[in-house]
Order: sequence, then C-alpha cells, then structure tokens
Amino acid sequence: GLTLPLFGGAFLVSVLALTGLSTWGNSTALLWGYILWSVGNFVLSRWNTAHPRWAVAPEAWPWFGLTTVSFSLLHGLMSGISHPWLRTLEHSGFCAAGALYFFLMLRNSAWSGFPWFATLLLTWSGASLNEAWATYYWSVRRSPIYPLDYAAGNLLWVNILLRVVPAWQQHGDTLAARWQWRTSHLATPFLVWPTLLLLPWALYLSFGVIDPHFDSSLSATIATWLPYCLVGGALTLSFFHLWWLHRAKWETHVILGSLFCTILAAWRGNAALFFHPPLFLALWSAVAHLTHLLWEKHQWGGEPLQPLRHTLSRWVAPSLVVAIVATLAYPELPLTERLFSLASLIGITVSLSWRRQQLPWFLSAGVLILVFVHIWPLLWVPPSQIALLLPWYALQLAMLAWVALWVSEMLRQRFPAEDNAEDQFSTKTGFPLVAALLAIIWPLVALLAVLEWGVHTFFLVSSLMETGQPQWLGSGDTSASLSAVALLLALGVRQARESRQSEWVYGTALLGGAVGVYIRLLQVGLAPVSVWDTTALMSATSLLFALQRFTASAPLLHVVMAMPLFTLLTIPLQAASPHASMTFITAATLYLLTYRETERPLPLYLALIALNAAIYVWIPVWANQLHVMQLWVTPAALSVLFMLHVHRDELKPNVLSNARLATTCVLYASATGDVFLQDNLALFALVLVLSMGGILLGVALRTKAFLYGGTSFLVFNILGQLVTHVPEHALGRAILLFVVGVSILGGKFWFDLQRETFLKRIRIFRADLETWG
Repeated sequence: GLTLPLFGGAFLVSVLALTGLSTWGNSTALLWGYILWSVGNFVLSRWNTAHPRWAVAPEAWPWFGLTTVSFSLLHGLMSGISHPWLRTLEHSGFCAAGALYFFLMLRNSAWSGFPWFATLLLTWSGASLNEAWATYYWSVRRSPIYPLDYAAGNLLWVNILLRVVPAWQQHGDTLAARWQWRTSHLATPFLVWPTLLLLPWALYLSFGVIDPHFDSSLSATIATWLPYCLVGGALTLSFFHLWWLHRAKWETHVILGSLFCTILAAWRGNAALFFHPPLFLALWSAVAHLTHLLWEKHQWGGEPLQPLRHTLSRWVAPSLVVAIVATLAYPELPLTERLFSLASLIGITVSLSWRRQQLPWFLSAGVLILVFVHIWPLLWVPPSQIALLLPWYALQLAMLAWVALWVSEMLRQRFPAEDNAEDQFSTKTGFPLVAALLAIIWPLVALLAVLEWGVHTFFLVSSLMETGQPQWLGSGDTSASLSAVALLLALGVRQARESRQSEWVYGTALLGGAVGVYIRLLQVGLAPVSVWDTTALMSATSLLFALQRFTASAPLLHVVMAMPLFTLLTIPLQAASPHASMTFITAATLYLLTYRETERPLPLYLALIALNAAIYVWIPVWANQLHVMQLWVTPAALSVLFMLHVHRDELKPNVLSNARLATTCVLYASATGDVFLQDNLALFALVLVLSMGGILLGVALRTKAFLYGGTSFLVFNILGQLVTHVPEHALGRAILLFVVGVSILGGKFWFDLQRETFLKRIRIFRADLETWG
C-alpha cells in the first residue's frame, strides 16, 4: 500500500526526465495526485474484492495524492509563464484544482482544515481569474477604470460563493451523505473567506472617495466617478447579502459605510464643483434621520430588517456631530452654503432632541440657533464691519429671550409638571422638559445680549475717543441699540417682580445705570461731567426711593443707598463748592428719609457722613478766614456725640461715659487752644458759653461727661485768662470775669437764703449722680 504510490511517482519523474517533458512537471504532479486519489477510492476497492490474495491497502493513496497536489500547487504559484495575465490565469487554474482536491479529501478525512483550505483556494482562484481578465482588458484597451473592473468581477465572484451558504444549509447533509464526506461544515468557510475578500475593496473604496489625495487622476466629473458609484453600489449589495446570511452587527455598520461612500462618490462626480463637503454631510445627516423616521413609522421589511434600522438610528447622532463640526470649522465654506447647512442641522437637531428627550441635543440646537442668528447678517455686511452689527445682534438676542420666556411660560401653564428638587430633567419628558430647558436657556440668551450690548458700548467709547464721532452701520443702529436695551430692561424688571430675587434687582439696576451712561454718550459724547449729571443721578435715586416705598424690596433699598455714592464721580472735589455741598445735603436728606422709613442704622450713618462732607467742603475757607482750629474738630465731635447718644443702650455704661468724656475733652481742648493762641474776646466768650452750655446740658441730660467736662474747662479757661491776660488789664476780659463773679456771688446769696432747701437738693443730686450715665 505504501510502496506502489512511491514507485509510481518515481517512475513518472524518470519518464519525464528521459522524455524531456520536465517543464510539465506541475501539471503531471497534479494529474498524478488525482490518479492516486481515484485509485485509492474506487479502483483498489474493486481490485481487493476480485483478488483478495493480492489486496492492496488503499488508505495511504489519497494522502500521497495530497502531497503531490500540494507540491504542484506551491510550485505553480511560485513560478509560471512570464506573461502577466497568462501567469495569473495559470495560478487561478492551479488554485481551482487544489480546491477541488481538498474537497475530495473530505471523503477520506474529517479534519476541519480541509473545508477551510478548499474554500480559501476556491476564493483565490476566482480572484486570480478576475485579475487575469482585468489585466488582459487593461493591456488591450488601457481601461481608465482599472482596478474597478477587477473589483466588479471580484464582487460578482463573492456573491456566487455566498450563494453556496444557503444552498449548502439546505442540501449539505444530503450531498455529504451521497458523496460520503466525513464532515458537512462548509457554511462558515464560505462566509469567512468571501468576507475577507470584500473588506479590502471596502477600504479601497472609502480611501478613494473620502481622501482627496488618494488618486490624483480623479476629477469632479460623472465619467470619473460613475465606476466608483457602480462598484460602491455593488459592494453595498454584497455586504447586505453577507449580512442577510450571517446577521452580524458589524456588518450592518459596513453596509451603511459602503452606502455612504457610494453616495459621496456620486456627489463628487456631480456637485463637488459647486458645493463643499459640509453641505453633503448635512444632507447625509438629514437623509439618514428622515429615513429612520419613515422606516420606524412604516416598518419597511418587517422584523428581518429591524437590526439594520437600529444601526441606522445609531448612525444619525455621529453623522450629525461630524456635520456640525465640519460646518462650523470648514474654512472655505461659502456663507450661503454655511447658512443652508446650519438651517438643515438645526431642524435635524431639534427633531432628534424631541424624539430622544436628551439634554445635550436640546443645548446643541440652541447653540446652532445662536450661531445662525449671528452669521446671517454677514450676507449684506462684510466681516470687517462685524463690530457695527453688535446693536442688531443684541436686539435679536433680546427678542429671542422674550420668545423663549413666553414659550416656556405657555408650556408650563398648559403642561404642568411636578418639580423635582434633586433633578429637574430626569423625571420630565416632552413639553415639560422643553419648558424646563427654556427656563434655563432664556436667561443665558439675555445675558449674552447684555454682553454684546456692553461690547457695543465699549466700541462706541473707543470711537468717540479716537474720532470724536460714533461710527454707525446705518441710520437705524441707535434705534436698534435702544430697543434692545429697552427689551432687556423690561425683561429684568418683569423677572425681578416675579421672582423677587436680588440678582435680578441688582442686574437690572446696573443695566439701567449703563443705559443712562449710554444715552449721555449719544447726547454729549465724552464731555466733562456737570451739575446735570448729578441732577439726573439724584432724580433717579429719588424715583427708586419712591418705588421702593411701594414694593418694600430689600435689594432695591440697597440700590437706593448705593446710588448717591456715584454722585462722587460727578461733583468737583474742591473746597467751597456749592455744587458738592448741595449734593451732599441732598444725599443726607435722602438717607434721613430712608432711615425714617426703615429704622435701619446704615442710612443714618450715611446721612451723618454726607452732612459732615457738606460742612467740611466749607471748613477750609472758614478756618482760613477766622483762624480757628475748633472748626475742624466741632462737626466730627458733635457727630460722635450724637452716635454715642443713639447707641447708648447698646454700650456699657463705663465705655459710654469714657467715650463721651474723651469726645467732650477734644471739643473743649480745641476751643481752649484757640482762646490761648489768639487774643480774641469773642473766642473767650464763646468758650465760656460752651462750658456753661455743657454744664447745663449735662444736668439736663443727667450726663456726667458733659457736667464734668463743662465745669473743668470753665475753671481752666477762667484761671488761664486771669493768669495770662488780667495783668494786661484787658477791659473786656475784666467785664466778662466781673459778670461771672457777680453771677457766682448772686448765686451764693441766693444759696444762703435757701440753704436748707439747696442742701436737701444737693443730697438728692449726689445720690442721683451715682446713677447718671
């Protein structure tokens, strides 16, 4: 059984060498392999039946045949005819013969590798045959579409191989039993090898269509791209054929990818000269989304095509993202195409966000709308003048904010939903979700409008500083700017009234102040501030104060108290200024009215500061004229005494008494210093009056600090005058001291007449003195 095939093979080789036919060795070896397989499977069985004494073991003969066929196959693939297409044709024949022998070996072995090798050789045989045909056709006709014609032949061969799968699944067991094959698992190899032949062509098509530098000979003509379209369509149908048989998820993605490349090839052959890729991507996204919607509605193809529809639904979002990025980032895209692409993308995004109820898609739609409203005016205005469009941009956004607010309120009223404090989106769907999103979006849109209006104001100031005149795009720019800010102010007032939130009050107040500055810039430009600016500020403050009385709004009260501070920017900060003095007095009056209505300490403090400022505006002039030091100290000292009196219940008695005594001493010391520094009788009389007034005020208010301070400085001033000026026999001082002495002497006589009564009152006074502040 072993020696006969070996001797037969050796005899055959010797014959070929002796006859000079060694060039036919591959074909002879292939034929010898088939002879060995035929003898081992058919001839020897009959020989052994007829001649049992000369029986030959047939099991090894097919394996020797496999060896010779494998040798012939390998040698034939590594060598061959020098002509290219004939050599390829020879390779195809050897592969087909090898594939047939591997299939025949299934009669003798159940090894699972035989079906795989047989199918591989069969697939390669068809591919080689197509290559030989394509090479010959190209060499004769110089076809410009090579290797697409080769690809078309391969796709046809792949589909023929794929048709074996359902046929074998239906009749495979019967055929395997009839042919006495030991295995019938051929379906999987007939799926895998054709798939591996399809994938390189899918890559070739994708690179050729997507990469503009893949083939420099390609041009934007239908004649160039028609073969790509045909091959792409055939490739798509081939993958669909594969998916129909195999039902793998990845195959549905390859089907859509192949379809995308096919449509892109048609686009590049027809519209690439007139339009750009972002428009194609936007249209592809729109078609994919609409196709999925219609497919879902009509259920085309029933249940078998549902996986393909689900895959299409997964393609919609990535396609839309790529289209959005391309539309926004493509530098050479004309404005009309960009606007059309944006409009289609906005529609797709809104539809997708409504169907999926996902927050990112709602926000994406809002961003695209904002981009659209900002670039459509560039159809008539060059990009170099985009800064002049800021008033119109602000007006657009203000109107959008009002529309979003109106729609949000309308949806909330018609479709009420329970609020969830933890997550206001996860539990909402449909119109309640849209209402919640709009309620968040419209304040952001309004804020963006305010920012754009603020940038416009900045450019207005810059223009006034450079040229002295504002630059406008047209006659309606001022109206657009004022209309925008009026809508924003109305929006802020409405929201401040409805929400009662301090942020809206402060924001609206700041915007109102900016509007005032803007109107001033329009009227007088960068002219220096004047009394009219102060009047306008104080008038606005008075109006807000009256409004606060009706609304009782705490944030508005804070605004009212802060607004007079801005008058410091409008008044001349110089001495003896009636403008500044009247402004401070008006502010103090307003603060006092506020304190009267609210009984809060801060307005009182601000009123005292404003009154002191109004007085100190004139102090330098008065001090220079009168040459007295006490004018600088008296207003501040009196203010401190007043504040100590207001907060007497909040301070400890010893702290209150010491503070009063210190302040009184500072006041009397400044007055006494003027008396000793100047030889002026009026100052001495004034000090005596102040001392007596302090004593009387201390008795009336039952305050030790006033009593002790007045008494001490009365004695100090009298003794000082006696020591300093009496030796000079100053008549005026003598008369004053005589009057004081007579008063004291008269008091003594009166005391002697009513001694008991005064002693009783003194005892009571001493007892009460312990309780004084």
